[in-house]
Amino acid sequence: MKRKKYSFDLKKQVVKEAKETGNLAVVARRHELSTTMVSRWKREVESGKHGEIDLAIVPSFDGETLLKTISSNGYLVSRH
Repeated sequence: MKRKKYSFDLKKQVVKEAKETGNLAVVARRHELSTTMVSRWKREVESGKHGEIDLAIVPSFDGETLLKTISSNGYLVSRH
């Protein structure tokens, strides 16, 4: 089985969403990823593995709305 390759732009977006929401599991479910992978990407960005990355230039994400949707339903109802 081949390993999936994810674009660096997706990784940056996922990390930004994880930081904004403060909930790795929610972000992982939204993107159909494992929590471990999101955690690893976040750790890599924070450690500077990919050089200095300004997450402010990554398009904004309304994490508050996502968290409200999940907390009211108990699960993620739709994928972006």
